[in-house]
Amino acid sequence: MRLIKALAALLVSMGLLAGIPALLWFFAGNPIPSWGETVAAFTGPDVGGVFLTATVLPLIGWVAWASFAIGFVLEIPNQLPARAERGSRSRPRRKVRVAGFGVQQKAAGVLIGAIIAIGAPAGAFAAEEPSTQVPAVQQVAVTAEETSQDVAEQTQVAEPVYEEREALTDRTVQPGDTLWNIAEDELGSGERFGEIAAASADVVQADGQRLTDPDLIQPGWTVKVPHVERVEVSAPASVPEESPAPAENPAPVVEAPAEESAGGAGGGAVAQEEAQSAQEEQSQSAGRASQSGAEGSVAAGEVESVDESESWGVFNVATLGGIGGVLAAGLLGLLGWRRVMQRRRRKPGQRMALPETLGELELEMRAVEDPGGQEHLDTVLRHFALWAQSSGSPVSVPPMVRIDAAEVSLYFTEGAVQLPEPFVAASEDGLVWSMTRATIPPLEDVPSAPMPALIALGRDENDGSIYVDLEQVGALNIVSEREDLRISSLSALAIELAVNSWSEDVRVLMVGSAANVPGSLGTGRIEQVEDVDTLMRNLRVQAAAAEQVLAEMGVDSPEQARLLNDDAEGWAPEVIVLTEPLEEEVMTELGELVARIPRIGIAAIANGHLAGDWTFTLEDEASAALAIPAWGVSIPVIPQLVTSAEAQQLEDIFDTATNHEATGDEAPAEISIEQIPTLAPDTDAYLTEVRATDSDVLPADDEQGSTAAETVAAEPIAETTEAVTAAADVVGLNDDELYIRVLGTPKVVGARGSLPMDEKNAKASRHAMKYGTELAALLALSDGLSSHELSAAMWPGLVTEGKKANSRRNGLVSKLRHWLGTNEEGQEYLPKKIDLYRIAARTDWDVFCDLAGEDVHQASNEQLVAALELVQGQPISGIADKRYVWADTVRQTMICKIGDVAHEVAARALESGDPRRARHAASVGLTVDPISEVHWRNAMRAEYQIGDNEGVERLITQLEDHLTSVDEGYEPDAETQALIDELHNRSTRLAA
Repeated sequence: MRLIKALAALLVSMGLLAGIPALLWFFAGNPIPSWGETVAAFTGPDVGGVFLTATVLPLIGWVAWASFAIGFVLEIPNQLPARAERGSRSRPRRKVRVAGFGVQQKAAGVLIGAIIAIGAPAGAFAAEEPSTQVPAVQQVAVTAEETSQDVAEQTQVAEPVYEEREALTDRTVQPGDTLWNIAEDELGSGERFGEIAAASADVVQADGQRLTDPDLIQPGWTVKVPHVERVEVSAPASVPEESPAPAENPAPVVEAPAEESAGGAGGGAVAQEEAQSAQEEQSQSAGRASQSGAEGSVAAGEVESVDESESWGVFNVATLGGIGGVLAAGLLGLLGWRRVMQRRRRKPGQRMALPETLGELELEMRAVEDPGGQEHLDTVLRHFALWAQSSGSPVSVPPMVRIDAAEVSLYFTEGAVQLPEPFVAASEDGLVWSMTRATIPPLEDVPSAPMPALIALGRDENDGSIYVDLEQVGALNIVSEREDLRISSLSALAIELAVNSWSEDVRVLMVGSAANVPGSLGTGRIEQVEDVDTLMRNLRVQAAAAEQVLAEMGVDSPEQARLLNDDAEGWAPEVIVLTEPLEEEVMTELGELVARIPRIGIAAIANGHLAGDWTFTLEDEASAALAIPAWGVSIPVIPQLVTSAEAQQLEDIFDTATNHEATGDEAPAEISIEQIPTLAPDTDAYLTEVRATDSDVLPADDEQGSTAAETVAAEPIAETTEAVTAAADVVGLNDDELYIRVLGTPKVVGARGSLPMDEKNAKASRHAMKYGTELAALLALSDGLSSHELSAAMWPGLVTEGKKANSRRNGLVSKLRHWLGTNEEGQEYLPKKIDLYRIAARTDWDVFCDLAGEDVHQASNEQLVAALELVQGQPISGIADKRYVWADTVRQTMICKIGDVAHEVAARALESGDPRRARHAASVGLTVDPISEVHWRNAMRAEYQIGDNEGVERLITQLEDHLTSVDEGYEPDAETQALIDELHNRSTRLAA
């Protein structure tokens, strides 16, 4: 239908623009009369109406045609897609409007929009009728700085009779309408289109879409037009002259479902809690002034705002350098496992090699990462692979994929398909299919990745990530007048291929040394090519072999071979990354290889033009365009880049996590089986009690989820309760005094002030309490923070200075100060800032360190047991994604220290013949650090000391399951395996 309408519009346009003048000329000829004919017409009668029909009427026709033609030409630039500006929403360009041509431009707009749609993917441009398609894009969360709002100025009300308030009226979009002409009609100026866009952004239209791009509106939609109305009041409005009110309808915040995890991406046991509460509304009644006061000394010049409309928890969707959420998740996932492996290799008593504080790039990546997006994209691609395999015949492969906060979409350029549910057709021609991220089902079978060479170029105007499949493209030409932009783009693409979960066996061959690719990534997928002659020889041989096999299989590409036969070997693609030009002869041959049809599993990304028409043109850090030959269009993209400075930071981060081992003296050697004392016969009653009270310590094999927290969940040791309480009182930790819990889910305990309230429902604001708790933990775990340091930690990647940053920071600080209250002497727990922000509160981590001391071997049993009692889970766990991004270094330090204490307590208990305490200490160690096998060994020794062989075997099975969940093929380390073998030998001898 879209194609039929577009062709009809093209024919109508050709008829109006070319057909009418041709007919006028054919029937009337030259309508301009000679001087004699003009004189005769005005001095004598028009016999037979010759002058009227041959001159006047044709002239009227020519004028009408010229009027439409001019309006048509004027409307062409208005219908072309606008380019996005980096770091902000897409705003429409200023529309071309000429007085007297409004009707003509509206009519032309309908025709031009339909014609342009011939070469565009379905849903990309405005249609003649309301669309019923699934929306192709959906706006994700944006920061307050990025939100485009026109705010009405507030003035003092002179008389206490009326006040002016903002109101909204509805207007239905007609064919040919634009926000510019609606603003002209309704508000008197087309330049006020932004007010309508902002007011209409959260309106769900009849077809399920929202207004996310002011350039693209659909006939039949309803837009909100703001206006000011006078309302009678009983008292004068108290509005300061310089207090602007937020827009009535701020731009919507749409977030992906939050998965709350412990420790961020790839770094330890996952602790689930309830999904984060919905984002609190941002707007307040117009005319309401925010309460403000001085923050610190007058010299500091900071004004504290408690405006509830400030959004504290919204982050950018890409780092300042342009690394998107999915790539950030891939990098952080890899980094997380490197640090986990560091911890696994660490011996008790040693210190991990960690940065003192997280660098700005890591903070930004943690703030923007989308681990769910990486998993969702990978899963959707494999669902497509399963369907393709079940079809039994070659199918089309989408060369482009798009993912945003709501859905994953596959874009085919030919060969309409019919994908099964939960795929949904997003275009009438069967070329675009989407799957909502919230409804992606798990895979019943896990096939090979069907598109291992899929890479992200950047984001479109609506923050959707645009991916292209290099195998389908053949050659991707990176073009720019700036060398640094070309190299930064090539670097980002190569790094993606190195860390993407779906790029399983891709081999990336780097030709040239210009790219900024950290060697410390160490994924084994990237190779540096020095001998180009050998490379070309190998590629020729591979090409010939691939063509022969493809011909025998009757398929057109390695992708189709993989889709038809998941067991097919030898189809891992090779991607050549040309960072520098080669000799002309080599470039020509390589261009022919990657452009072969059918494809042969060789693709290239080139610095400049190599072959084909898939070209990525970079204008600057914020603007690029992807030419899509099959559609004949070029779409605007905000490019994903990795600069040389960012590449160096990544090199340093991964080098520390990969190549630097733990340092310091190891703890004494672990107790051997021979050293474990045999329990006396009169301890049978005690052992019975141990087994009865700790029956849930070792779950049965068929229980789901043998995570560390479920595997070992021992109760506190009753006989040490008094010692624990006494030791805790010594260091001053009790619920009557303020402290911040971080050894588990963070919590403010003992606050004496008033809870931050949500004025709209007169209830405590969970939103303010969550971010206030994070700020309290940040301050309590630091020695003081400047304004810049506080903002950079809480809101990585956002501006840390200026009015917006100060308002966001000071509003949160003020709410936290009022919540914490004052101590017995009337002093504020969160004093006004003088030089640095500081908090007069301790954490349970401070108490833990006081009890354990610098050397855990010197602490008493009571102190160490009391320290373990403070641990309620993995440190800083049970938190929402993208929160506490600053805490990774301190979290790793906490895990190591808690593990050392747990090991020391377990070793002492085993040596003294107290298996119950040993079991409890091992359970705490495994809850906090299940990858450290010393705690598994201590748990096995405790079961051996009790005489519970079945308990030993359950632990061995659970350890094997745990290692398999970490990575298939993982085996116990040498010390653990030696203990297992010895326990099995002793059990066999006893049985004999």
